[in-house]
Amino acid sequence: MSQRSFGQEISGNRQPNAKLSSTQRAAIISKVEASVLYKDIAAEFQITTKSIQRTLKRWKTYQTLESLPRSGRPEVVSHREKRVLYRLARRKPKIQYGKLIEEAGLLHISKSTCYRRLKDEGLIKYRYKKRPKLTRGHALLRL
Repeated sequence: MSQRSFGQEISGNRQPNAKLSSTQRAAIISKVEASVLYKDIAAEFQITTKSIQRTLKRWKTYQTLESLPRSGRPEVVSHREKRVLYRLARRKPKIQYGKLIEEAGLLHISKSTCYRRLKDEGLIKYRYKKRPKLTRGHALLRL
């Protein structure tokens, strides 16, 4: 039976390539400062020695135990633009995405971006089913 790593929940094993928690990183730094060998720390926490080196470098460079923000594409829609989309969609629930974008004045975004931003806000729009109009004669036949 293998020993669980420091700071890990008892219910399960640590996933491969999972992020280290800030308590685990603090323990790693304290063990390194106590002159424990990297291979012993790696065996205890079930990580590679490279992970220990990266943790130390992060600590020395940024003085933080938290994960650093990753680079990525900037958002196309700002917070204000999201709010405008949301308000218009709430005001006119049957409006089509193209017309919604035009009315909001956000011609730089696509229909799929509009859909995703509204979905993030909890507004899932859908097209109503086109049903044939029920005439009075049809209603009488059904009864």
